[in-house]
Amino acid sequence: MKTNFKNSLLLAISLLIVTSFTFNACKKDLVEPTSTYDYSNITAISGLVKNKQGNPISGVTLTAGGKSAVTDANGAFLIKEVTYNDRAFVVGTKSGYFNGSVGVKPKKGEVTMIEMRMIENTPNFSITPTSSQDLDLPNGAGIRINANSVAANGGGIYTGNLNVAVVHLNPSDPDFANITPGADLIGTTTSGATRQLLSYGMLMVQLTDDSGNELQLAAGNTSTISMPVPSEMMGNAPASIPLWHFNETSGIWEEEGQANLQGDKYVGTVSHFSTWNCDYPTERGTVRGRIVDCNNQPVAGISVKIGQVSAITGSDGFYERFVPSNTNFSVQVNNPVLEIVSEAANVPGVVAGQTQIVPNIAIGCLSYLTGTVSCSTNLPVIGYAALNFNGNSLSAYFQGDGTFRIAVPSNGQSASLTIVNSLNNFTKTVNVTFPSLSGTTINVGNFDVCGTSEPSNPSGGNLQQSFTINGDGFNNQNIVINTIFATGFAVYSVPDDFTVGIAAGDNNSLNISFPGNSTGSFSLPNDNIMFSTSINSKQYLSTENLQITVTQYGGVGQKIKGTFSGTAKRFVFNEVTQTVDEFEVTITNGNFEIQRNPDQN
Repeated sequence: MKTNFKNSLLLAISLLIVTSFTFNACKKDLVEPTSTYDYSNITAISGLVKNKQGNPISGVTLTAGGKSAVTDANGAFLIKEVTYNDRAFVVGTKSGYFNGSVGVKPKKGEVTMIEMRMIENTPNFSITPTSSQDLDLPNGAGIRINANSVAANGGGIYTGNLNVAVVHLNPSDPDFANITPGADLIGTTTSGATRQLLSYGMLMVQLTDDSGNELQLAAGNTSTISMPVPSEMMGNAPASIPLWHFNETSGIWEEEGQANLQGDKYVGTVSHFSTWNCDYPTERGTVRGRIVDCNNQPVAGISVKIGQVSAITGSDGFYERFVPSNTNFSVQVNNPVLEIVSEAANVPGVVAGQTQIVPNIAIGCLSYLTGTVSCSTNLPVIGYAALNFNGNSLSAYFQGDGTFRIAVPSNGQSASLTIVNSLNNFTKTVNVTFPSLSGTTINVGNFDVCGTSEPSNPSGGNLQQSFTINGDGFNNQNIVINTIFATGFAVYSVPDDFTVGIAAGDNNSLNISFPGNSTGSFSLPNDNIMFSTSINSKQYLSTENLQITVTQYGGVGQKIKGTFSGTAKRFVFNEVTQTVDEFEVTITNGNFEIQRNPDQN
């Protein structure tokens, strides 16, 4: 643990009696109150991760702005406190898939919604790379692996079995806007200029050995790639076009080389494999519009196809995306899950640097499930509601007042609804039924995410801290602090190998911290441990004599229990003498139990 731990905790003592708490991994020694997010440069990102066919994928790790989350069984997730400038970039990873990614301009004042599609990276070729071979897909897209051109991970040339996954992304695919890496087709030219791209096709390529280790072309070697041009784009296809590869760190396409039109294919040479794109670069404009239902009410969480890119509507029903300037395109909603296909709104070429407003697109009378999420102890809420039915999933976020609304099919079928409050790891799943008639709204009720017998607190009941205190006006006084799992929790910091716990209730609180994440006994001054307590606004810190014994260290969502005893001091600045007066107390018979929240990396 860092040497400033004790000094930092002195500051934390003044923050113990609060209505809400959060653990900030960048300030590992402090337990601070949570109010609302500063949306000037911080957002929360929520949504769904699906495969190419639109089915939810569980167990995907999402990262953005140094924060992460994992999708649940519904493919749903929420990443808290993501920092951004003018664009947030989200990456999804899971074995068996190419990395998924979405670049998005966060919506100030609300959670930013996305939908990510991930494509399986199952190898469709298996070769011995000691001879040159052409690997072509049925539609004519493909790559050429030259003899002895693949590098071995340990150095030299790889000569073993080479597994090759090749996927062609065709701009004519109705789902192209959803499966495009990055989702917003922003590129950087060799001169460093930012451009909006118009794609004539993409090729995703991954080389692996039989153990699944990723391989690359050896230095100085190249490969030929080819991509067919969609028939409807042939009339405008230039004789040569820049090649761009996708930078999975920045989420920006980077210009590298060019491809030439040979018949109905673009053919080019590359020096490494990733996702390659044949794109025509343009200046960019902005398109903005709104999706409404038959009552002219905004529809949130709807994917909108905007030319070759897509966007998700916010709570106000608005969507916004950069588009290539001076290029005609259409805007349309096509949602098979909700059985919605809107009329296509044709948009003439947008002037570079200008915003084109698209008239409202009405998608008919929808049915909705609504509900509210609240906290019985008035803590803030932020999380999501996710529906799962027939291999499909839908979601909506909640924050602040805790209301949510999800557009659903009007077919009367059953579904499971999962409520997740990300601030305290609350999760609850219930069965619901969709409306049978379109235009109907069903309220599924209120969910108390701070209740003491919900699944996030499997032991049930209140958590209790107690100890006996003597000195500084206390005479063998027994202190009991009853908390719920939202205000009595501990977090293990992986980088520091340290557990920091806090419990607060009524006007009393305590903070207890110790090294590691297991049971054991610790004492001052030998071990780096800490105990502090606040009793009716009197704050005490143990600095010299303390014993902590951890008797139970449960998994995430379970209890951490133990005992403590020793001495602690209250420090008061004396303005007359300009010194600090110390008031010592003795603490005995201490017991604590707190819930373990997810670890912080």
